[in-house]
Amino acid sequence: MVKKRLLAISGLVLILSFAFLLVNQETSSASECRIIRINATAQYQNVTLDPKTIYANKGDCLIWYNNAGQSDVKISFEEGKKCTDVLETSMDFQLDAENCLVTKTYIPPRGTASFVFDKAGSFDDVAEVKGTALRIIGTVKVK
Repeated sequence: MVKKRLLAISGLVLILSFAFLLVNQETSSASECRIIRINATAQYQNVTLDPKTIYANKGDCLIWYNNAGQSDVKISFEEGKKCTDVLETSMDFQLDAENCLVTKTYIPPRGTASFVFDKAGSFDDVAEVKGTALRIIGTVKVK
């Protein structure tokens, strides 16, 4: 009987210890994902970035969502080399021959591209709709 009670108490202490560890895990490294929508009207007479200026914290992921009708869209950063120095991860972007950071391929309709900044700064992004001369400039401000 004493052994059973000791075993039950030990099990309860073990469960409470795990619960305490789970509750007290550090959450400061958690990040948010911020969405930048690329919107367009019929015949692409009005293409916008929503929001035009986005504010993010270091570690937040930024997602460009192509909501521009049936066309593909490319995102670029003219100061690409500067951007790659502050990126934490980027699977969808690469440097081109002119050191401009661009999406590896055009983003298809309803598609996305994303990355994470790990340092503060202000960065201008450009959305280009394939087959048009439209260049929409937005700003990413990372604190």
